[in-house]
Amino acid sequence: MKNTKGLFKMLGLSPKETRIYSVLDGVPRSIAELEKQSKLSHATTHDILRRFVERGLTKTISLGGKRFG
Repeated sequence: MKNTKGLFKMLGLSPKETRIYSVLDGVPRSIAELEKQSKLSHATTHDILRRFVERGLTKTISLGGKRFG
């Protein structure tokens, strides 16, 4: 895990961004799931996910009226 954190830091991810990215782990998750597992607020989680989409690190999909990252 130490090497992974170093890689995230080299990529310019903040500690909070690292928490969200680690939770995503290639699996679509709702913002509510990301909040709960990362222990970050809804606003912070939403903002980080938006930045990830802008950077091309992830994308969002909508299923049944819910958005997933």
